[in-house]
Amino acid sequence: QLPPTTSAMNIDVLDDFISEAQEVYEHNPWLTYGLPLHLSREYALEHDILSILDDRLLQPSELRLVCQTLFGTSRFNEDVMPDPVVNYKEFSRGLKLIVDREQYQWNPIKKKSTPWIDFKVLDRIYGHNTVEDVNCTCVMQ
Repeated sequence: QLPPTTSAMNIDVLDDFISEAQEVYEHNPWLTYGLPLHLSREYALEHDILSILDDRLLQPSELRLVCQTLFGTSRFNEDVMPDPVVNYKEFSRGLKLIVDREQYQWNPIKKKSTPWIDFKVLDRIYGHNTVEDVNCTCVMQ
């Protein structure tokens, strides 16, 4: 039991790098679980969004947060990068430009260096489910 002056903390107990990479891959196979990402989670240096990577598939609205954490907030403000829920195609196109400038990361699942993001997988998962793809006809009476 915590003393009355101590607040409860959420603690995510991590496995080793390779085990965590396997867990993240099960839920978010589009993401290379590089060592810098693991160390950020280990030292709790970043946003809580990283703690759910190994729990479930991210929602389209959460993609921006993960990308902000990985590549920097300034690259993902609304003026520069479209919301993936509203315009996934443009989000993916802009993200690819950023990822192409990044160093490859060791991918313990594929056992080779890969980009942070596998766009074939990302597009397959998220590319069909955006507001821009919804056609609706409104009838005024």
